[in-house]
Amino acid sequence: MNELKIGATLQNGKYRIEHVLGQGGFGITYLATQTTLGCKVAIKEFFFQDCCERHADDSRVSVITASKQELVDKFRRKFLKEARLLLAINHHNIVRVMDAFEENDTAYYAMEYIEGISLSQLISQKGRLTAAETLTITDSVGQALVYLHARNINHLDIKPANIMIENGTERVLLIDFGVSKQYDPETGQSTTTTPVGVSHGYAPLEQYNNGGVQTFSPQSDVYALGATMLKMLTGITPRNAVELSQQGGPTIAADVPVNFAAAIRAAMQPVKANRPQSVQQLLTILHDGPTDEEATVVGAIGNANGTSGAANGASNATNNDAAGAANGASGNGSNASRSANGKAKQMFIGLALALVFVGSIFYLGTDRNKTDTTDNIMAADSDTVAIDSVAVEEDTNVYTESFSQSIKGKMDKTSLSIEYPTSGPELLVQNIREWINESLGGKYNGDLSDGKALFNLYFGSLRREMTENSEYENYNQVTIKKLYENDKIATFVCESYFYGEGAAHGMSSTMGVTFRKSDGRKFTVSLLDGSYKYQSEIKTGLKKYFELSSDEELMGRLMLNKDAGSEIPFPKNDPWITAAGVVFCYSEYEIACYADGMPTFTIPESVIKKKSAATTQTFLE
Repeated sequence: MNELKIGATLQNGKYRIEHVLGQGGFGITYLATQTTLGCKVAIKEFFFQDCCERHADDSRVSVITASKQELVDKFRRKFLKEARLLLAINHHNIVRVMDAFEENDTAYYAMEYIEGISLSQLISQKGRLTAAETLTITDSVGQALVYLHARNINHLDIKPANIMIENGTERVLLIDFGVSKQYDPETGQSTTTTPVGVSHGYAPLEQYNNGGVQTFSPQSDVYALGATMLKMLTGITPRNAVELSQQGGPTIAADVPVNFAAAIRAAMQPVKANRPQSVQQLLTILHDGPTDEEATVVGAIGNANGTSGAANGASNATNNDAAGAANGASGNGSNASRSANGKAKQMFIGLALALVFVGSIFYLGTDRNKTDTTDNIMAADSDTVAIDSVAVEEDTNVYTESFSQSIKGKMDKTSLSIEYPTSGPELLVQNIREWINESLGGKYNGDLSDGKALFNLYFGSLRREMTENSEYENYNQVTIKKLYENDKIATFVCESYFYGEGAAHGMSSTMGVTFRKSDGRKFTVSLLDGSYKYQSEIKTGLKKYFELSSDEELMGRLMLNKDAGSEIPFPKNDPWITAAGVVFCYSEYEIACYADGMPTFTIPESVIKKKSAATTQTFLE
C-alpha cells in the first residue's frame, strides 16, 4: 500500500491522518484532523504512482529508479507551485489552502475540508438543473473567475467535477488548480509550467494546441463556463471543441431559456475573439441578454442551429425523466420572469438549492470506500478526462531523431542505428528512453533527454571493440526504431544481428515493446490471463513458423516433452503490438533448440480483445 497509515502524523503532530479520500497518478488526498484546533482538513500529498514507492517503516517516499528522479522532481515542483498559488488566494467561492510543507521526502498542502457534493454528482442525481439553480452556480463560479482573472490566473479546467456545493450553506466552490497558469501582467506570457491537457466537452479549441494556452486568456475560462452551463441545463456533456468548430458552435435545445442560450452561444464560440472578453461580460449577457453587437456575432450561429436545436430539445425530453422535463419548462418560465425583474428572482434561489440538499451528507472527493482514478481533489466526472493523471494533448505523436553510424571491420561492418524519441507524452517518452537504454545494456547514466550522448556512448563501445584488435572478426548490427503508432499506443523494436568469431552462422533477434500513451504503461504478457485461452492461435502461429502441418509434428519439434494435447506456454518475453496484431517471441532454447532461432507468432488484435480480460481490453481500446 502506498498510502500513509491511519493515525500517521505530519508536521510534528499538527495533522493526524484519518483515511484516504481519493488518489490518482500524481497524488493522494487524505482526511486529516488539525490537532491543535480539532477541525477536519483535507491534505493532498504529492505521490507519483508510476515512479515512487513508500518506505513501510518511516513513511518516506523514494523514487524507484535514479533515471526517473528528474521527472519526479519536475512534477513535485509543479505540485508546490500549485500550493503556493492557492495559498495566495482568498475568495469565498474558491477552496482555501491553509498550509504547504515538505516532509517524508515529498510535498503536501492542507486545505479546507468541504462536506458536500460535486456539481457532477448533482447533475447525475437530478438529470439536469433548473434555470434558477444554474444561475446561482454560474454566478458563484463566475465571481471566482473574475477574482482569478484580476490576478492574471487562468484556471483552465472549469467543469462540473471541479465545482463543489457545500452541505448546509450551499456555498459553491471552485476546486482543483492542477493545470492552472499564472501569467506575467506585463507580457501576458505564462510564468508557470503545468501539464497540458483538456477536459473534453469543456476545454476550448485553443487548449488543444501544442503547449496549451500560452498567453493570458479569460476567454478560455469563459468557454468552459459556458459549456458547464450547457451541461447543467441539459444533463448532456457538450461535444468536444474540435467537433464543434466544424459546426460553428453548440446545438442548444429549444427548452433552454433565451438568455441562457444566448450566453452559452456567446461563450462557446470556436474563435476566441468572438467570445465575451471577460467573465463579467458573459454574466451580463446571462442576466440582461446580449447587446445588439453581441447578438450580431452569435445570431447567425443561433439561426443555423435553430432547427437542430428543436430536434435536440425533443431528444432531451425523451432522454430525461418527467421531473427533468418539468425542470426545463420551469426554466423557461423563470427566464421570462427574470427579464422583467431579475433582482426579485434571486430571493427564491437560496430556498431552491436548500431543498435540493436537505438530508444529504457527502464527503470531499470520493466515497471513503472507493478511490478516484484521477488526480482531482473531488470525484471525477465520468464523462470527462481528468488532466493531472491522464493528460490528453492535441498531438500525442512520438517524434524521433535518428542517429546512425557504422565502422567497417575485417568481416563486415558494425553499425548502430537509433530512432530516439525527442517529444511526445512525457511519461511515454521517458519510458521509451529507459527501454532503449536497457536494451543496449543499461550503461548510460546521463541525461536521458540527450539522445546523442546516449548514442555516442554505445557506438563508442562498439568502435573500441572493432579497432583495438585488427584481427577482430566479430561484428554487431543493432537497429532500434519506432515500428507502429496509433492514437492510443506506440511500439518500438530492437533488431540485432551478432556474428561471433569462428561461428558457423550469426545470431539475430527482434524484441519489441508497446507503451500506452495516456500513462506510459507497458503492455505485458501478464495482462493476457495465461495462454490457455489462446492455444489454437499459438499452435497455428508456431506451425507457420516451423512450416509444419499438424499439432503432432509441432509438439514433437518443441522441447516440451508433452503430447499433442498439452498446453504451450506464452513466451516469457513481453509481447508487442503492430498493425498485424500482437507479436509473441520466445527466447533461444525456451521451447526449441538454438538452431530454431527465436520462434515468433502473431495473434490478431481482434482475437486478443475478444478473449482477454477487461484490463487488457481497456489497454487496447
